Amino acid sequence: MYDPLAKIVPAYAWVYPFIETALGLMFLMRFEIPIALIATLIILGITTVGVTKILLDKKSIQCACPGTALKLPMTEATFIENTIMIVMAVVMLTRIL
Repeated sequence: MYDPLAKIVPAYAWVYPFIETALGLMFLMRFEIPIALIATLIILGITTVGVTKILLDKKSIQCACPGTALKLPMTEATFIENTIMIVMAVVMLTRIL
């Protein structure tokens, strides 16, 4: 509901959890870390744009982070979490390159 890319390409919404899983495994196995960091920046960047738009429009939607098990509203915490992960990826990428 808030990811701009998923609005344009609905199949991306179905693939997104698998992309996140693959990135997590790449980080855990220390496999192709620069590629994982760049992919993380792109994906989180797109998602954060959508989160920011929802928060600025003051819309109340459910956060997809915990899946469908918990009904949590999207708040500024989602934006802060995404921003911290983007900053961490940038710092790690600058140290690698």
